[in-house]
Amino acid sequence: MKSIALPADVIFNIYRLEYHEYDANVLSLSHVCRPWRDVLQRFPDFWAKIDLYLGGRNPEFKALYWAKRAGQKPLKIHVRSDSQRPVAHRAIVRTGLVLRSCMDRWDTFTMDARSREIEHLLPICTGCTPRLRNFSLSCRPGSPEDPMRLLVPFLPSVEPPSDSSRLFVSIHSYIPRFTTFGVGITRLSVNVSMDPDHHSFDLNDLFSIFQSCPNLIEFDFSALGSEHTGPASFDGFIVLRRLTNFSVSWVWNIEDVLNVLRLPALESITLHEVNWSDAARAALWNVLGLSHSLSSVLILQDDDYSYERNPVPFHGNPLTLSNVAIFHMWGNWTLLQPLLDLLTLPHVQELDLAGASIRTAHRLISFSTNLRSLSLRNLAEVPADLDPTPNPAPAPILFPSLTSLHISGFPLFFNYINAPKLGTLALENRFNSACIVNSGAFLRVVPERSASALTTLRLSGLDAGDKDIQWCLERLPALEELSILACAISDSLLSALASLPVPNQSQNTDWILPRLKRFTFDENDHITPSGAIKFLASRTLNPVPGITGHFGFKHLSHRDATAIMSYGSFLAAHHDIVYHMNLEDDDED
Repeated sequence: MKSIALPADVIFNIYRLEYHEYDANVLSLSHVCRPWRDVLQRFPDFWAKIDLYLGGRNPEFKALYWAKRAGQKPLKIHVRSDSQRPVAHRAIVRTGLVLRSCMDRWDTFTMDARSREIEHLLPICTGCTPRLRNFSLSCRPGSPEDPMRLLVPFLPSVEPPSDSSRLFVSIHSYIPRFTTFGVGITRLSVNVSMDPDHHSFDLNDLFSIFQSCPNLIEFDFSALGSEHTGPASFDGFIVLRRLTNFSVSWVWNIEDVLNVLRLPALESITLHEVNWSDAARAALWNVLGLSHSLSSVLILQDDDYSYERNPVPFHGNPLTLSNVAIFHMWGNWTLLQPLLDLLTLPHVQELDLAGASIRTAHRLISFSTNLRSLSLRNLAEVPADLDPTPNPAPAPILFPSLTSLHISGFPLFFNYINAPKLGTLALENRFNSACIVNSGAFLRVVPERSASALTTLRLSGLDAGDKDIQWCLERLPALEELSILACAISDSLLSALASLPVPNQSQNTDWILPRLKRFTFDENDHITPSGAIKFLASRTLNPVPGITGHFGFKHLSHRDATAIMSYGSFLAAHHDIVYHMNLEDDDED
């Protein structure tokens, strides 16, 4: 059969389609025949994406050839090396010279290499980068533990940055120093890790970044290991007029940073793993009070949420954050709870608290009735010797827009909630077994307050048994996802879910959970493999085929595992691994 030659414009469109979907296949298509290769030579978009492996053969020749074929297209350049093969200094220099010759066309420049290659190649690339929109530098493992200060030698465009200018810079494992290039940076992410006992980083490095990047809009900085950083020698203020998103992690003396900065446009602040001294709390309070556009506050600290002593008093004025829509606070509650006691969030829509006292959580949500998502994790009852004030009476608060609720540590807090549009409910008690008394009784209010909308229910660590949970599930016909972990249920509940109830005057003849699509039953001591098999035999066929989920047991025989797996992948991960290991052993035998 005679082949038909495709017109050049058709081949070009094939390349364009393949270029956007699978870049690596474009060269393979050029092997069809000479006309296809000729068309590829005239396809500049392909050549404008230059991937250079410094350990390969003559990377400078590839850079030169591809940059030429790209015409005047903006270039997306990725330079990489690995930790196994050393790169000759000559190759680094030659590649750097080629890249410098086309810096005026750089749109994206990323380099993922060892410190030696970075510190030799980057200084060669001194010049203007007027088109640059993304610059990323990542130092591979094997570099010195203490991050070095690295000068980024690029120069900015002759024209000053406009309000629409956007330049994203990401630096990993280096403390960057910028020339006047920093004036054009609008998004900056710096991530360094260091030896806590020997690092040379101090806050002057951070302030130098702020001073050299006055047009920042988003800033993300993490310095793991810098807990013992000494005070800065900087005296004065730094104004970042355009900064809207501010995120800092692992900077221990955060008060020195917050007291120096002036952020009139701040909309989002994230502080992770910082030391909440009295000075730090006062500095945060000052920032919150002055940031009238603030809409998101995230205070995140992995800590032991316990009441070992009285909360450290905080002598601040009450504060109302009227524009805050997202508020998360996890941390050392002896230090942070006094802040919450002075805070009001009238328009918050997403609230996530970890370790709060019941009284504090209740006070805060009672003024936040516009909530759409509420997470109260590790709720705690304050011991009477620390706070004799009784918990508030369990009168439910109406949340007309609440669709997601997660309560752990004290699931009885649900008694304070009335959410007619609730779609997702998680009630957990994994850490404080004293709080699960009468779990079954309060579960019976769930259908009353959320029956029409609830599609996801997760229960964990409750003493509720078959009767109470079945009563609840029978009244949740819209439920699509059910997760029950470490509860007092047995095969009796699975049997009820597996078949139609016996019809009589007090029961209907519908399936329990007719829309169930996903399930999890794990760590329930009285659930047996035989109960799971009966459930799967029915539910994998009716009433919703294609159900997914898994079972977990304390003990599971290979025979029972085989029976369960005959219906599909319905075993928890640890059972699944053992099951397939046994299959491999059987094959070897």
